[in-house]
Amino acid sequence: MANDKDPIKEFYEQHYAKLELTPHMRKRIRLTEEAVRKYGNKSSILEIGCGTGENLFYYVNKFRFSKSYCVEVASSAEGEIKRGIVPFILDVNVSKFPCMTLQLM
Repeated sequence: MANDKDPIKEFYEQHYAKLELTPHMRKRIRLTEEAVRKYGNKSSILEIGCGTGENLFYYVNKFRFSKSYCVEVASSAEGEIKRGIVPFILDVNVSKFPCMTLQLM
């Protein structure tokens, strides 16, 4: 009998919002901020794997992006994604990303 559950998607459905501010996450935030300062002269931002959008919401406010988009595999996160962020709930491993709908430039 075939198992039609996707273990990666199932993991994120349960754990997407359980990230803690660990040393790893602090480093990730620092590196992201450095990249935004260096390359972020655009008005829009896209985060792949945004969870509830907490980090993205932080960057939008800190760097004043006028448009923000996120991709998240966990459909259970959709209702918690921060206001003002346009969510795309899909698994980029099996679905095409609707890139023509974005104006990231």
